[in-house]
Amino acid sequence: MKKILLAGLVLIFGTIGTAQPQHLDKSTGTEVEVCSIDSIFNDINCDDSPGCSVGVFRAGEIIFSKGYGMASLEHNISLSPNSKINLGSVSKQFTALSVILLDQKGKLSIDDPIRKYLPELPEYAAPVTIRHLIHHTGGIRDNVALLRLARGQVESDSDEVIKSMLEWQSRLNFNPGENFMYSSAGYSLLAMIVERVSGKSFKEFTKQEIFDPLGMESSRFLSHATSKNRALAYVPYGDNKYRLSIPTHSLVGTTGLYTTIEDLAKWDKNFYDMQVGGSEGISLMQIPGRLNSGQELSYASGLLIDSYRGLKTVWHGGFDPGYTSMLLRFPEEHLTVAILCNITSANPWERAYKVADLYLGNEMDEEQVATGLNYENVTLSHKELEVFTGIYKSRDGIMVQSFDEKDGQLIATIGNTQYPLSHIGNRQFSDGITHYVLSFTESGEGDAMTASWSPNPRPIKGDSLKLDRISPRWNPVHNELSEFTGSFFNEELDANWKIVQNDDGLVLKRWGIEDQFLEPLNKDVFAFKGNTSPRLEFKREDNGRINHIEVSNEQILGIKFLKRN
Repeated sequence: MKKILLAGLVLIFGTIGTAQPQHLDKSTGTEVEVCSIDSIFNDINCDDSPGCSVGVFRAGEIIFSKGYGMASLEHNISLSPNSKINLGSVSKQFTALSVILLDQKGKLSIDDPIRKYLPELPEYAAPVTIRHLIHHTGGIRDNVALLRLARGQVESDSDEVIKSMLEWQSRLNFNPGENFMYSSAGYSLLAMIVERVSGKSFKEFTKQEIFDPLGMESSRFLSHATSKNRALAYVPYGDNKYRLSIPTHSLVGTTGLYTTIEDLAKWDKNFYDMQVGGSEGISLMQIPGRLNSGQELSYASGLLIDSYRGLKTVWHGGFDPGYTSMLLRFPEEHLTVAILCNITSANPWERAYKVADLYLGNEMDEEQVATGLNYENVTLSHKELEVFTGIYKSRDGIMVQSFDEKDGQLIATIGNTQYPLSHIGNRQFSDGITHYVLSFTESGEGDAMTASWSPNPRPIKGDSLKLDRISPRWNPVHNELSEFTGSFFNEELDANWKIVQNDDGLVLKRWGIEDQFLEPLNKDVFAFKGNTSPRLEFKREDNGRINHIEVSNEQILGIKFLKRN
């Protein structure tokens, strides 16, 4: 998806959004300085950078809108409130409403098993229902994670590719309803169900049932090819350089909705006047799911029900190569912030909360969250920090994180991202940006240690996410690595892996994919270098010989690669 577009694009973009130096939020009497909003986007408000289109709504009415940065660097066209941008996973809430509309018409029930409409999928031990897919509790393996294991990338992905791949998956990540695990594949399946039940393409169904009734004339699923006003997508490389990200997948349901700030205001208004879906449908969209245990999630129907500085929020973020987005609603204050960006590094989530602070700061708790925590850094020595280092695993077995000391600072590695942490006293750490606080406690004899993130960053309601240290980081000597080499095969992905050893350690080789160095986490467990995900756990027979690898990350569990030699 990250290719350079040389020439030949003919796009027609809209005019630049305008804003007065100061504007009045008439519903509250709050005056907001435009320059205060501008300052949040100063780093991308230039003619040599992609950027973001921003909107603030009161009950669906636009009270501020403006574009920052460029819709096309090649054609010197600026972003505006009517620039079309891919919402990424913010698209999911439109898919959820589509299913609810069919439920209201009696065409399906959200408690129907999905095989009623997709009989070609495997028959698992327990049925996966439509409701499970909506709340990410079905255990369906994530298509992006599967494709990256098999091919190293997700180019030319389509809903049919996903369905075909899922037909070969013999197991779920867990029994339906037992846990939460975010799966984009689930929402692709929901879009397929909408098509089969309605007899229309998903693009046509959403146009007729949602976009046309709401007057969202600029909103369509996958209208990127020659769409008027479309903002091009970019990824950063090097210093202040950007390259085009060319959309090659054709996924709908889980992503793929191109829309504008102006249209999102109309969508936002529907949560108040409930023109599409009615009060029952809109209410249902915002009811969080539950696990079989009765534990409540914060994830509803493509929406997260959360809070920020004492105020209730309903939100979802989105990512699609080259695009990022955030739609943040404060339902009780009737205020919504929408940020649509055409650059992967824009971080619209943090910016959205900063914009909300300007409008609702007087109604919020004093605690600062996304705008930066004002904790004082308490310095710890190298020896004191080493007490916390090691590999930690969440108690449900889904997440693995590592903590290492580097240059007098504790570094958290979560997936492929590193987060420098500052000690704020009493064995507590913060990244200085988000509201999450990491605490360490000794949990028994010896070096047993528990790390707790509070509040819980996963959408399962509870006080904290607890991870137990499973061991200090394993540092095998060179001659201990040879037993992990060999050829491994997974039938579900039709994927061959070859692991070899060189002077630097173990290397994973896959046909047509760049070699991947493996880094030891703990005994018999490796990860891609610089990552804690995916995890490769080598399993042994009774005689101690390696039999297979089980591969897991935050979206797939226990993919088996059998050793061939």
